[in-house]
Amino acid sequence: MKGIYIMRKSKNSYLNPTLVRIVGILLFISTLVVQGKVTKMIADGMLPQQASGGINGIVSQIQVLISVAMVVMIPKKGIYTSIVMCIVNSLYILFFGVILSHNPGAAPGVLSPLITLIVCTLIHYYSMKLFKAQEKLEKQNEDLIETNDVISKEGERLSRIVYNDNLTGLYNKDMLAVKIGELLNNEDKTPFTVVYLEINDFDSIVKSGKENADMILSTFAYRLHNFCGNSGITARVGTSRFALIITGQRNRESVTSYISDLTAEVCEPISLGGSLKEITVTSGVTHFPRDGKTAEELMANADNAVQYAVEKNSGSVYFFS
Repeated sequence: MKGIYIMRKSKNSYLNPTLVRIVGILLFISTLVVQGKVTKMIADGMLPQQASGGINGIVSQIQVLISVAMVVMIPKKGIYTSIVMCIVNSLYILFFGVILSHNPGAAPGVLSPLITLIVCTLIHYYSMKLFKAQEKLEKQNEDLIETNDVISKEGERLSRIVYNDNLTGLYNKDMLAVKIGELLNNEDKTPFTVVYLEINDFDSIVKSGKENADMILSTFAYRLHNFCGNSGITARVGTSRFALIITGQRNRESVTSYISDLTAEVCEPISLGGSLKEITVTSGVTHFPRDGKTAEELMANADNAVQYAVEKNSGSVYFFS
């Protein structure tokens, strides 16, 4: 967004062309009026002939500045105003300064607007080259921003594919290992607990239909994530096996209480085809640093704990030992 803002700012940074053109024309007309009065005063003998050169020289320089300003301040169309000014000035000098005043010595004054015309044309030519180069860079900048947005969105999509479970949206097993690794790499080495949850008798749910199984898994995952909050770490690590991380130093009693509150919420009956399906879970628990020093050890021990609990007493909470 920042790049787009810069591009728009550069396109709108020029002054109002109409206003600049009006001011320039009024100033130019004023210089012509001054030249006319000087010519008349000299013709009436109110000013010496020698004074015309100095006064007209100053006026001529002002006209040059006005013409150049048109080109600089209005890069695209200011040249046309400058051309008209230079032509009008040349004709004005020839008609009033030379013909009407019968002053052939004023003829070289025509060179000033002609030279100004050449200078303005050169300024316009190189200004337009610079302007087009700037527009090209701005277009490239816009394209790069759009490309970057596409790459960013694609990166997010690929990240979800690589690190998130397709059905539930929770982290997958690989991402759970990454998150545990991040906790292990913290300088304070804060203790934490890894809990595996297995949905009991899931085979019978699968036999009732894939849609029913997917509904159970999706609903369970949603409830689990909602219970743990956005800052919690939850994952799907198997077909019907989920995981969460409880941070902080907790004893077995507090962990058991936490799991009891969690299961009470996530195991609420789920509506399937007009009827309510009761679900239960079995839990396996490992604790860092007591039960492992690496993500692989902690996850393997949690997996062993929940598997042992399923085989021995479905619906229980088993702590790895």
